Amino acid sequence: MAAFVRHEISPCVLSPNGEYFAYRTPDGSLKIWETTTGTLKQEYTPSSHLSATCTCMTWGPVRHCFSSPKKKKRKNAEANREAVKNLDLIALGTASGTILLYSVLHGDLYSELNGGHSDTVNDVSWQVESDSVFSCSSDQHIIQWSISSCKIRHKWKGDRNSIYSICSLDSNNLLSASRTIKWWDVEKRVVIKTFTGHATEVLRLIPVLFPEESSLEGSYFVSVAANDRLINAWQLKKDKDIHAAAAFTVTEDPTNIDVSNLKSRDQPITLSVVMVNGVLCVFEHQLNGKCKKPLTPKSIVQIASEGSKDGIEKPKPIPILAAHVIASSESCLLIAHGNFIKPTFEKLALEVCKPETWLVRQDPAKTIVTVETDVTKVKQPEKDKMVKYLAPDHMVPAGPTEDGDLSLGKRKRGLAHSNELPMEERLNALHLEKLPETDSSKGTPRADNMVHLLLQGLQSKDSKLLNSVLYKDDETMILNTVKRLPKESIGPLLLELHKRLYCRGHMAQIYLCWVHTVLRIHSNTIIQQKDADSLLGPLEELAEARIQVLDQMSRLQGSLDLIQSQLMAREEAKSMDISSEALLVYHEESSDEETGLVDLLPIHSESEDNWEELSDMDDDDEEDIEMDERHSKTSEDSTDSA
Repeated sequence: MAAFVRHEISPCVLSPNGEYFAYRTPDGSLKIWETTTGTLKQEYTPSSHLSATCTCMTWGPVRHCFSSPKKKKRKNAEANREAVKNLDLIALGTASGTILLYSVLHGDLYSELNGGHSDTVNDVSWQVESDSVFSCSSDQHIIQWSISSCKIRHKWKGDRNSIYSICSLDSNNLLSASRTIKWWDVEKRVVIKTFTGHATEVLRLIPVLFPEESSLEGSYFVSVAANDRLINAWQLKKDKDIHAAAAFTVTEDPTNIDVSNLKSRDQPITLSVVMVNGVLCVFEHQLNGKCKKPLTPKSIVQIASEGSKDGIEKPKPIPILAAHVIASSESCLLIAHGNFIKPTFEKLALEVCKPETWLVRQDPAKTIVTVETDVTKVKQPEKDKMVKYLAPDHMVPAGPTEDGDLSLGKRKRGLAHSNELPMEERLNALHLEKLPETDSSKGTPRADNMVHLLLQGLQSKDSKLLNSVLYKDDETMILNTVKRLPKESIGPLLLELHKRLYCRGHMAQIYLCWVHTVLRIHSNTIIQQKDADSLLGPLEELAEARIQVLDQMSRLQGSLDLIQSQLMAREEAKSMDISSEALLVYHEESSDEETGLVDLLPIHSESEDNWEELSDMDDDDEEDIEMDERHSKTSEDSTDSA
């Protein structure tokens, strides 16, 4: 799980009695499997799942009665507790600040708690004794809700920072966690004690209580922090000691944790921790005062598939999704492993576990899922006629569009679903190798399908799913997809784009367009996160590294353009076949050639100084010619007369 998502620790959880396994999908749906048969029992999609995704999930409480209610309200309180217990409620916190109470018994929404929080709900804790549900949010407030009336009883500011976890101990004692852990008096809403020890945000608080004792003094609780490989156990004492009583060390970040229920103080606790790499660590320790050294796991459980005998196919690790310590005479664990498409459930006895236990199971990728038999057993909530679902078609609840149409034939019922996608479009959407066309003539791909594929790819880290979305260069499609992304997926998307920006060529421009759109649309969300530096820092370093060589690359490009233009000019001159012989050759130094050149000049090319003399000489010559003509004419006349 990326470090950006700090308000949650695991998207799946087993019920307190181990009967059901619930998983909230990245697109906002809730899926519930039955652990005994391994079949999908229910699937619920809230109407606001696209705008307000589910951020936390908590099953109905495991009650520890330390203070009995008043005698006048004993019967009513007992009836309320039994009613809530029989409903099998699940509390779903959303990113918009509302809390949904879903009933597994009815397979539908039981009630909705809204109008309290203004930001993401990070955790919910039940307290049926006082008919209360406690919630904490990123708006720094704690709210005590009434289950029966669905109204706010008390609301107060619990910390200066976002509150990530909350844990109800009894009707008057509460634990809240941000960077520090606070022990609250609910009636007075004052802090009894503050515990410090974690350097990061505390994501999970689990109580370790002793039912036989009437006071909380001397009880314990366990805390898990973000990016912290030490799980601390604290003792509830009103003294000045604020340090942890014991610490359990793991090799990877924990994602799912559970503690066994104790019957007496002399009984050791069993702590199961599922790490991010899918490995299970089991601890056993008796909480009795402080422990100086961190405790190591008693057993490490890993699951792998069986390879082929010829050695061509090697064993593959199978991740463990969640584990639950079953409260029974024989200590055993209920584990869920495989994938969230078809998880597998089994019980593991702790007596047979060795320090390193390997289990060989069938590869879940080879398991054939019978869709028809599974879907028929899924209980869907009733669909209103006026409801318009904004999800992809396969997420819309199945069933007839109108009540009482069960008598219609298959063909008529099929025609009634006119809003469903044709089979051809569904098959094209499932074919990941062929990328959808983004031409305006063929239509832009639907943004909700792109969001669904992108969320699935980020969750499963499937390169084919991510490529089918991130290869798109349509700016309109990118903008619509980024707008519909939930806040929790912004961090993983930026980390994925940062890895891809190291490529070369045209794809780097496409990834840069995605990064630019994400930063432009979700800049406020990113800046408000405390780990914004870890997201924006690598992108800034990559940009600075490429900008440093921009000046040199620009000069090199200019030189190459100049050389290329000269080469092109030479090639054009050769192609035109222009003659290189001169029409006239002039030699300045040769005197002979100079004389010959003067002879070639015209007669009238005299200097401007002799121009007047030449004109005068011409006039005299003309007068002489006239006088000669007159004289010759006179002589002729005299001859004729004679």
